[in-house]
Amino acid sequence: MSNAEMLERAAEVESLLGQLTAARRTMLAAAERAEDLREQITDERVEARSPDGLARVVCDGHGKLQRVELDTVRYNRATEEQLCAAVLTALSLARGRAEKIAAVHWREYEQTARR
Repeated sequence: MSNAEMLERAAEVESLLGQLTAARRTMLAAAERAEDLREQITDERVEARSPDGLARVVCDGHGKLQRVELDTVRYNRATEEQLCAAVLTALSLARGRAEKIAAVHWREYEQTARR
């Protein structure tokens, strides 16, 4: 291989390394934005109450249960099945709201990632 060919090949390798470095920076920035998004969603708080008012739940933006509150007056008159149904209904409502919030955050993330 001649010196000219070696120099040309070295320039190609340098160019490829530059492209890889740029791609790595882009991927690291995307990973950082994704982590910020995950933290944002985790910090969200969504609450819902069962239609009968017996249970109130709070979830984070991922839909993970954070707190359950029961109406103490109604609690004493409710059956176990009513209590369970109230908590599960409120939890389902809160998780549905959390999904919507996460979707909004995701759309915002996608818009900034395209820039």
